[in-house]
Amino acid sequence: MDNSEWKDAWLACVNIGGGGCWSRSHESKADALRGLRSQLKADWSHLVDIDAALKDGITVNVFKDAGTESFDDDVFVETATLY
Repeated sequence: MDNSEWKDAWLACVNIGGGGCWSRSHESKADALRGLRSQLKADWSHLVDIDAALKDGITVNVFKDAGTESFDDDVFVETATLY
């Protein structure tokens, strides 16, 4: 399935609990990481102490989005630590 408006966008992903959380940005990797921090708090703070996890650092995978609905074809860039 086509999702080409996100082709080459930065994608920050983390697996948490039984699911995951992600954020994309055309602007920068830092912007995708900021978005992920906000999304983690919005989606998971009722189940996990996100603030405590951020103090210790959360391992995040950073990709360049391939522009499809699948995460399988995104290009891995690096592992980062989100504080």
